[in-house]
Amino acid sequence: MSRASEFIRLYNEVDAYLRRRTGADDRRSFSHVVQSAARTDRAVRHVRDLLIDYGQLRNAIIHSDEYPEKIIAEPNEETVQEFSRIAGLVMSPPRLIPAFQRVIRCFSPDDPVVSALAYMRDRGYSQVVIQTDDGLQVLTVEGIARWLGRRVEENGMRVEDETLSEAVACEPPGSFVVMGRDDTIFDAQAAFIEHPAPGRARLAVIIVTSNGNRSETPLGLVTPWDLMAAARDGLPRG
Repeated sequence: MSRASEFIRLYNEVDAYLRRRTGADDRRSFSHVVQSAARTDRAVRHVRDLLIDYGQLRNAIIHSDEYPEKIIAEPNEETVQEFSRIAGLVMSPPRLIPAFQRVIRCFSPDDPVVSALAYMRDRGYSQVVIQTDDGLQVLTVEGIARWLGRRVEENGMRVEDETLSEAVACEPPGSFVVMGRDDTIFDAQAAFIEHPAPGRARLAVIIVTSNGNRSETPLGLVTPWDLMAAARDGLPRG
């Protein structure tokens, strides 16, 4: 298969996929369909401008006034490979699981604070997950700093005598959200970009469970650094 034929095959797949998603018929232009899909599909929104550019390139490759359509130009290999990667992201965007799956240690509210601090130090983490009666909770370095400040103001402290239940009470609201395993990397990006809501803390971490419920077992964690690493590994920035 020539590079042009492969490019047109990819274009036709993306075009058909987006028309199914939006319910658009053949009278709508490709760029119109892309714009329509981008309103509700974060993966499409992420690469919207690139898709429109590839649509224009498709028109340059094909002479559509004839039937069957005649190929009149040949894209280079790099262009075809990049379009293939973007088509995959649109039609099968990376899900949070397995992309960020990891073994999560859940602490108990009755565990000593020093055990969580040691765990964070040894692994270079900036947060720990706590399983409370109300569901999953996160304790971040910001929450720890607030707790330390409060305890010093009160009457000093012996850290080894303190439990996580006391520290997690100082965690600022909104420092974490829970998302489902089938949410996409683009959904996670949007969560960090759209936070914080007025009066709430900066989002520090996303806990991933099966269905996005705090009562479920955590399957993975996502931080802004994880998303930056994913971008370095080849996720297009759009």
